Amino acid sequence: MSSLAGGIPVWITTAGGILLAVGGAMLIAVRPADKAVQNEYDAKRYQALMTRAVEMNNKELEKALEEAHSGDAPEVESLREVAYNDVALELNRPDVLIPLSTSQRILQSIA
Repeated sequence: MSSLAGGIPVWITTAGGILLAVGGAMLIAVRPADKAVQNEYDAKRYQALMTRAVEMNNKELEKALEEAHSGDAPEVESLREVAYNDVALELNRPDVLIPLSTSQRILQSIA
């Protein structure tokens, strides 16, 4: 493999090509604009649910939460138990903690 310019080492052009390929794949896989729109929609949906929740009984609220969770982005699901445990600890309730998977414990340490 030869580099585009004679003075640039081959490993630099190879590394640059790999980085560009990975970056392109990430843009295709992640699609930040689509994720932002989905997250805005989710936030509005949960905000509307919070407004309606005052007038609901427990059964209605549970059903509405289940419906709201069904439309969540898959990225949210792995964080749900982590966030629950965080809130439980903030409320001084370590007795209600949910056991976390290895990946969730890693996410908890990052957050």
